Amino acid sequence: MLPKAIIFDLDDTIISLKGTANETWQLMCDEYSKINNNVDSKTLYTTITETRLAYWNDRKSNDKGRKNQKEARREIIGNVFDKLNLPREDVNLIADTFSEKRLKALRFFPMAQETLEILKKKGIKLALITNGEAKIQRYKIERFELEKYFDIILIETEVGYGKPDIRTYKSVMDYMNVMPNQTWSIGDNLIWDVQAPQKLGIYSIWNDFENVGLPEDTTIVPDRIITRIHDII
Repeated sequence: MLPKAIIFDLDDTIISLKGTANETWQLMCDEYSKINNNVDSKTLYTTITETRLAYWNDRKSNDKGRKNQKEARREIIGNVFDKLNLPREDVNLIADTFSEKRLKALRFFPMAQETLEILKKKGIKLALITNGEAKIQRYKIERFELEKYFDIILIETEVGYGKPDIRTYKSVMDYMNVMPNQTWSIGDNLIWDVQAPQKLGIYSIWNDFENVGLPEDTTIVPDRIITRIHDII
């Protein structure tokens, strides 16, 4: 049975973010290698991938970078170009062009929009909690017309706190007037979307959108695992 309320994550739950990032970086690397013969596309792409994953997997840099993604990408590409001895004067151009192309490439996950429509018609209260820079997150929300589906939308840099701070989940539950045992949380981040809400007694679902399974070293146990949000219907 579906719950009285569902808390959704945005990126890589409703909107495809990681997939479009990989595609856009590959395109950027192909284009740059054509104008700079000192690096091949594969080497550049591999180095960017390794560097950006290390950056975003580090808690300190993640906390800083998600609040100013433009500067974070410039820092990442700067580190990449230093490693490969590429000209620093190209760093901002590559990073900023990626930011523009990546936003244009964003898309709904298959059946995500239809799922939200079904849940709304069933009378289930819906909340959206997303970390990150308000300007960027609001752009996504407006572009995909998401406001019509949600009773409340909470963006980290608009309210001053975000996941996994328990105030985020309490705030939306208080607004929707529901209890933890009447609520589900759905998202792709095991800490933000599963572990933290579980501490409050929320039924927490991990969206394993890459279908890779739980990391071997994790101690987090989702209440349910899906590979797309339509699986809950």
